[in-house]
Parts: sequence; C-alpha cells; structure tokens
Amino acid sequence: MGGRQVDLASRTTERKKVIEKLKGHKNHLEAPVEERTSELTQLNQKLQYEIAERKLAEKKLRCEKDFTESLINTLQAIVLVLDTEGNIVRFNPYMEEISGFRLEEVKGKDWFTTFLPERDKKRTRNIFSIAVRNIQTNGNINHIVTKGGGEREIKWHYETFKEDGNVTGLLAIGDDITDRLYTEEKLLKTQLIMQEAERTAHLGSWSWNLKSGEVQWSEEMYRIYGIDKNKFDGKIESAVSGAIHPDDIEKVRKSNERVLKEKISLPLEYRVLRPDGTERTVWSEGGKFIADDTGEAIELIGSLQDVTGHKQAEKALLEEKEKYRTLFDNAGDAILIHDFHGKILEANRTMSERTGYKREKLRQMSLKHIISFSDDVPAGEHIKKLKETDRASFQAEEVAKNGSTIPVEITAVAFDYRGRPAVLSISRDISSRIRLESQLHQTQKMEAIGRLAGGIAHDFNNVLTAILGYADLIMLEPVLDDGVVKKVMEIRKAGKRASDLTRQLLLFSRKQVTEPKNLNIDLLIKNLCGMLHRLIGEDVKLIAKLEAHTGTILADHGRMEQVVMNLVINARDAMPGGGKLTVETKKCYLDESFCTQHHGMKYDRYVMLAVSDTGLGMDEETRKHIFEPFFTTKTAGKGTGLGLSTVYGIVKQCGGFIWVYSEPGLGTTFKIYLPEAIGDNEKPPSGVIQKQDLRGGSEHILFVEDEPNIRKLASKVLAEHGYRVYDASTGIEALETIDRLKVKELNLLVTDVVMPEMGGKDLSEKLLETYPGLKILYISGYTDDTIVDHGVLDEKVPFLQKPFSIRSLFQKVREVLDEY
Repeated sequence: MGGRQVDLASRTTERKKVIEKLKGHKNHLEAPVEERTSELTQLNQKLQYEIAERKLAEKKLRCEKDFTESLINTLQAIVLVLDTEGNIVRFNPYMEEISGFRLEEVKGKDWFTTFLPERDKKRTRNIFSIAVRNIQTNGNINHIVTKGGGEREIKWHYETFKEDGNVTGLLAIGDDITDRLYTEEKLLKTQLIMQEAERTAHLGSWSWNLKSGEVQWSEEMYRIYGIDKNKFDGKIESAVSGAIHPDDIEKVRKSNERVLKEKISLPLEYRVLRPDGTERTVWSEGGKFIADDTGEAIELIGSLQDVTGHKQAEKALLEEKEKYRTLFDNAGDAILIHDFHGKILEANRTMSERTGYKREKLRQMSLKHIISFSDDVPAGEHIKKLKETDRASFQAEEVAKNGSTIPVEITAVAFDYRGRPAVLSISRDISSRIRLESQLHQTQKMEAIGRLAGGIAHDFNNVLTAILGYADLIMLEPVLDDGVVKKVMEIRKAGKRASDLTRQLLLFSRKQVTEPKNLNIDLLIKNLCGMLHRLIGEDVKLIAKLEAHTGTILADHGRMEQVVMNLVINARDAMPGGGKLTVETKKCYLDESFCTQHHGMKYDRYVMLAVSDTGLGMDEETRKHIFEPFFTTKTAGKGTGLGLSTVYGIVKQCGGFIWVYSEPGLGTTFKIYLPEAIGDNEKPPSGVIQKQDLRGGSEHILFVEDEPNIRKLASKVLAEHGYRVYDASTGIEALETIDRLKVKELNLLVTDVVMPEMGGKDLSEKLLETYPGLKILYISGYTDDTIVDHGVLDEKVPFLQKPFSIRSLFQKVREVLDEY
C-alpha cells in the first residue's frame, strides 16, 4: 500500500517534472508558435483587408465598367475601336443607329473598305497610319457610307491603346456633324441673305447697351455710315459726334437722352456725314428692349435704313408734282378732270379765266354746263368711244358764264385719278385756227386767181410782143404817109397800155421777175393814178402830193407798184363811209434826233412815201400786229391778211423802213423811208423807133420760143441785120436742129423760160456742154425759180421781160454779146 503510495508519489513527481518539462518545452514551443500565429494573424488580417480592398476595387471597377459601358452605349457620339490593321473591334449602338449596321455584321472587317467613300479612303488611311505610330494628330473629318447608301459627315478625335509601351489599337470618338453643318450652312446662307437684303434695302441693324453706351452694328451699318469697322470704338457717342451731320447732332442727342430716361423707342430721321464728305439721310427706329433679371431695360435693338434715295425720289416726286401742277395751272389750253358722268373734279386757271367761273364753282358743276356738243355727235357717243379706246378727240363749243361761246378742240384721255376712273380733257381754243383756215382758203382762192391771171398775162404778153414788134417793123418802112404813122403810133400806145395791164396782172399773181433799178417814185405814182381811182371808188377822194425833185430809189418797178396799191387798198377799206386818201412823196434827210426815236435807222438821205386816210384808225394792240402774215381786222372772207406783210417785206428788201401812225377815229398814216439811190433815173426810150437803134452783128444766134409769131418776127428782124439765126419752138426741137444742121459755132441762145417738153434752163445746160462759151438770154412774161434767187433776178443772168419791143430786143442781144 505504502509502496504503491510511494510509487504513486514518485510517478506523480515525475509526471510533474515531465509536465513541467513538457510545460517548459511547451513554453519553448509556444513562443515561436504564438509569434508565428501572431504573424499569421496579422497576415490574415492584412490579407482580409486586401481581399476586402480588392473586392471593393473590383466592385468599383465593375461600377466604372458598367458606367463606361453605359456611357458608351448611351453616348450620342460614335465610339469606334480599331486594331492596328484598321479592322473593326467594336463600336457603340450610336454607330449602329446612324450607320444602319449591327456590330456583328462588320466586326473584324476593314473599317476603310466597309464605311468610307472612295474619295476619303486614301487620306483617312494615311491619318490612321500616323495615329497608330503614336504620333499626335489633329483628328479628321470624313464621310461614312450608311447601310442605306447615304452619307454622314463625321468629325473624329483619336486616342491609341498601349500595352507595354506598344500601340495595340486605336480609339476613335466621332461626332456626327452632318446636321450641324447643314444647319450652319443654312444659317450662313440666311446670314448672307440677310446681309444681301440689308445691302439691297440699305437697311442696317444695331444693338445699343444702355448701361455701357456700346453699340454693335451690322455690316450694312458700317457701309451706310462709311466708317471702317476697324477704326470704330463701338461707342454711341463716337457715332453721334463723328458721323452725324453737325446740324442734326443736337436732335439725335436729345432723342437718345429721352430713350435712356423714358425707356421708349423713338423713330428718328437725321443726316449722316461720311468721311468722304457725302451726305446720307437715314431713318433709325428701335425695335425691342431687352431687360435683365430685375426687369430693367439694359439693351435696345433696332434698325437703321438709308433713305437718301427715297428722300431724293420724294423730292423729285414733289418737284414733278409741282411741275405738273404748274403746267396744269399755267397751260395755255383749258384743262378739266372729270368723271365719266361729267362731274368736274378739277379745272385749271385757263378754264376758269375763259369761262368766267371760279375754280371752286367749276368743281361743283358738270361738263354739260360749260361744253356744248354738236347735235351730230352727242356727248354720249364721245364717252362711249372714250371707254372703248381710252382716248377721244372732237370739236365742241365752250360756253362762258356770260353766255359767249368759243370753238374748241377737245382731246380726252381716260386715266385713274385718286383711285377712281376719270377723264383728262384738254380744251384748245381754235378760234384763231378757224380764222387762219378761212384766211388760208381765201389765200388759196386768191392764189388760184393769181395763177389764172398770170397765165392769161403770159399768153397776152406773147400776143403783145408780136403786135408791138410788127408795129415797129411798119415804122421802119422807108416811105410812110402821116396817116399810117399816126395809126401805127396809136397801135403802139394801145399795146403799151395793154402791157401795163399785163404787168399789173403779173404783179397780182406775184409771177413778175424783180429787177431793181433806179426808179423815180413820183413818175410811178403818176402812172398808177388812173388805176388807183378805179380801185378806191367814187366816195373816196384821192389827193397826190408829189414833190417835184424827190430823187430816185433802187427798187423793182413792179414791187413798188405793189406797195402803193396795197397801201391804197388798205386805206380804202379803212374808210367804209368814204373820206380822203392822200399819197405824198418827199426827199428828206433824217437827223440824229429822228433816228434815235426810230430804232434801226441811220443818218442818211431818204425818199419818203406816205399814204394817209381819214378812216377808222386803230388802237395800239392792233398796230403791234398789222405787219404779221394773215393778221387782219376784216371779217372772214374779206381779206387775206397778207397785204401789209407783203408791203413790209418789199420795203425791207429795198433797205428801207416803214412806220405807222394811228389812233382810233383819227385815221392812219403809213410812212415809208427808202434810201436815195445814186445815179440817173432809168429813161424810157423815145416812142418812134429808128433804124440806127437796131445795131446788128454777124454772130450765130439760136432763138427758141414756143409762140410762133414772136419766133418768126424776132428771127426775121435779127437775120435782116446780119445775124445767123436758127429758130425752134421747143428745147427738144432746138437740140435736133443744131444736130441736124451740124452747127459748129453758136454765140448766143435766146430762149423762153417756160416751154413744153424742155424748158429754157435745161436747154441752156445741155447746149453749154457742147458750146462752153455760149451766152444765154432768157425771155419770158414771167419766170419760175430756175433763174430767180429768193425772188430777185440774179444779176449774172441776162433777162428780157415780155412784152418787149424790137429795139429792146436788139439792145439786149447786143448787150449780152458785147458785155457778158
């Protein structure tokens, strides 16, 4: 028991030692384990933290990935990934949307071949090659072709993918700018259109910052102001002081001050003075105020239009309107504006003066009150024509307030007057025209009578030439008893009186050739007295006061007879109840005092011819017009109005002057002053022809006259006095005769002016081609313009007036052969 207890105690002790040893070993072993365990725990804790961090990072990465994917999938831009060969790796749904391709359809395909149009492939591939070499690019803009065949314009930005420093792909972000470019292009076009519209309309736009005073202008504003935009500081005061006309600056400033104070938009017209000195008139008007958050107006926008052209047009229109108003009011014709019912809307001053109605009264009247239409064509017919053709012309009578009427010609035109249909009627007083037409008819009648008288006188002259010629031949007979001589002399006297009558007929017909010569006016009047007595009648007493030695004047005998006769006839007509008619002549010297009072006259010696009557006389207004053609105070059909104008013309042609003195009821005196001529008077030949008066010759003469008696007489007498004479009745016959007889020498052609087939003028021109030295003598009872220059016989053209005597024929033939 005890042993067992000792053994037990011993084993217990050993156990304790073992345990202690084990505890020691345990403690020895636990320390490293605990240390290791502590390390492991720390590592575990760190690992757990890292795991947690990783999980958090992974979660964050997933979130970022999800966000990125979501961003890529929802981004309204193309996200494109290409490998280094340019093959498609992926793109986002937006690309699918705009291209029409699904990613699965084109993944792995070449981007350039699949999506780019041919024109962009090469350029874009070059840019891609640069980018994948990790060289910075500025992006690119190119088109892509959609599945439907359309095109979109894309603006690209590139970024490369890298791994271990090597580029593994390319990320391209593309912005579809097709619509934006279209919008921008449209906006640009709109802006260009607006600019062009502004330029065309000369309309600029502006904005004015009411706080800072700065202004912003459109391009047209600068053009209107003529300012270089680079030299303008943008301040409103600069625009006012530097560009606005000095006279308008104050007006503009006051307007601007009111705009700032009252915040109202004020339209304003003012002038701009450009740097080049030109002026423009502008119309500026604010359109809209722009307010800030507090509602205070801080900006005003508006427009400015160059209205220079409008103002000029407006001024021109006003001037034109005023011009037409002046023409309307001062027109010599009466003018009415009326409606188609005849209601007068407007009348000019002439219409008012002619009718005696005030214009206000005329506007209350109708056309029928002042216009009397012909019964043949009533007013309704004219209105109907006017509506159909817009124009009508007709004659009517204008009725004045006092009941008097005047004939008028009315031209009516339809037009719009103040927005309604109306008629413009121009009424012309045709009283003078009707009077002139009557005078013209009278003149034509007198001209016809004159032509008839001229024709008679011409034929009569041919007869007289033969009668006087044969009378002269009888007187040349060697033996004549006294009885025969007396009878022949009576024949010659009768022929001379008949010659005077034909000369007066030619004077009446104005067909006589004018040959100015030294003329004794007293002798002319004495020879006319017989005719003058017959012209004035028995109830008018003719008194001739002729000075003994009046002197001579250079004038045509027939024209001066015409002057005397016209003045006498005029005086007779001024004395319808009879009276005294005095014809007076006097030589006078006009001194300085007289010439000063009578414009145009010179100090010189004159021969005065005065014709006075005791008739009705005339007022000053009538005296102003008496020498005008067709002016007459006589009733229609009683005179041509040409008598005194003819007198005036003849006097002026002679270098003279004519004055009239008259008062109503005191008669009239016409005084003519003609320059005194130097030289002797033309002396008439003695009555009896002598043989020594007929000086002959041996020259060759061609005598052409269509009157057989004259031709035979002249040819016979000339041949008897040594001349070699060829005769013919016409120009054609004369040429044939010369050709037939082969005449080599021809010295003188004596030819009538007016003949059948070929006249004397044409004949002379033909003969001068063959006989250059041929001399010409024309004979005629009257002549035409072929040998007359302005009504006066050319001094270089020899002429013998019919009827002529044998003596005058021989004298003229010898004169032409010897002197010309």
